[in-house]
Amino acid sequence: MRPLTRRSILAALAGLLTPFRSTTGQVCQSRPLPASPLLKGFQEAEECYAVGLKHKVFRIGKGPAVFLCHELPGLYEDDIELARRIAARGFSVWLPLFFGSPGDHDFLRFAVSLCLNPRSEFTCWLPRTSPAAHWVEPLLNTAHSSCGGKGVGVIGMCLTGSFALAAMSSPALCAAILCQPTQPFLGKSKLDLSPGDLDSAKASTVEILALKFSADPKSPDARWRTLRNIFQSRLTELVIDSSSGNHARVSHGAHSVLGDSYNDQPGTPTREAFERVIRFLDNRLSEVPSTPEFPRIGETCPPGFAVYGTATCPA
Repeated sequence: MRPLTRRSILAALAGLLTPFRSTTGQVCQSRPLPASPLLKGFQEAEECYAVGLKHKVFRIGKGPAVFLCHELPGLYEDDIELARRIAARGFSVWLPLFFGSPGDHDFLRFAVSLCLNPRSEFTCWLPRTSPAAHWVEPLLNTAHSSCGGKGVGVIGMCLTGSFALAAMSSPALCAAILCQPTQPFLGKSKLDLSPGDLDSAKASTVEILALKFSADPKSPDARWRTLRNIFQSRLTELVIDSSSGNHARVSHGAHSVLGDSYNDQPGTPTREAFERVIRFLDNRLSEVPSTPEFPRIGETCPPGFAVYGTATCPA
């Protein structure tokens, strides 16, 4: 996290007074917008309209569509690189910009402006669905029609960690990935889903992959027990050991499995987690998968992992 400065504090307070602009419709404008140099290799952004909200969307790669919903502190370099890694494995990655600008990394400013602003698209505190999550769901059919495959995947991270659950009423959704979901802040065992969205998620048959570090207090164990109780055999959990003195020397303060805590070296738990994400997406979205499915029983855990659910391992 960046150190607090007078400028960052004033920017955060100013964010409380800034309303989010919105519009109507459920389409992506074909008119391209200028892209950041950080997004070299991406298609230029389109503006996508849905449920009264408007966001830029950057795209990269070819293949079945995957929505990658960036985390707090913003659409920063690690999330952009994650999009590139996923695209390199045969997917068209749709990367929405929910707030800020590409490359922004200002935790305090966005935490205050998003979570204390009553007009915010993010419902940080209470167990109800964020408006920003409802922006994603209507666009999945558009992405599926554009990119083909069996359907679309949604990856949520941190503040957007449960967005895939809120999109389960879409027939285009075929793979849901939850990375260290942090909302709601009040109620560690609660999910950030309104009753209707929770009912849709329960009624769906979409399988769920959930990832986190074991010692991460921002994504509490009580919430994971709730996920386990609700989704049961539909849920596969990948929990990376980050306790003191852990086998893989993962930092005790690690939070973002695929973001700023990611280590791409072969054999590391986060690299293994990424490979499993690719396998999960490939087997649910690709017409002809190129990677093997998770074994249903008897899989051996990689070092530093506890895997629960579809792929069973001892804790």
